[in-house]
Amino acid sequence: MMQFDQHPGPMAQIHLSGRPDPIFFTQVRDALTYVKDPERDADILAFYVGDMGAATSWEVPGMDNWARADTAYFVTGADVTGGMGAPGIVPFASADAARDFAIRKGGQVMMLSDTPTKTVLTPVEVALEEKPS
Repeated sequence: MMQFDQHPGPMAQIHLSGRPDPIFFTQVRDALTYVKDPERDADILAFYVGDMGAATSWEVPGMDNWARADTAYFVTGADVTGGMGAPGIVPFASADAARDFAIRKGGQVMMLSDTPTKTVLTPVEVALEEKPS
């Protein structure tokens, strides 16, 4: 079982029609992939992302600092890695916090509706840790 609270970086949750519990994602990129998937068949009732402007740190992103994804500002292309090892997409409730982060870590700030589908649906290589034999 995945330990949701033991992954660094921002998280996401999506509430779907017909499901009593949300789907949680340990990486915002994965949630955006789900949202932009042309084969998704469930209606999204709500989509929340972890506001990294309210996070303690990258390692402790918080479990109660959710922001609505449709009003959040996303930094794409920054020099950060998400909770599952792929390039991170970093959400903020504040445009100023997003711009400050982009200045420090690179990338560009955009809204959910402006995030290109190819940004999240393009495969990425993730370095896997080797297990000792």
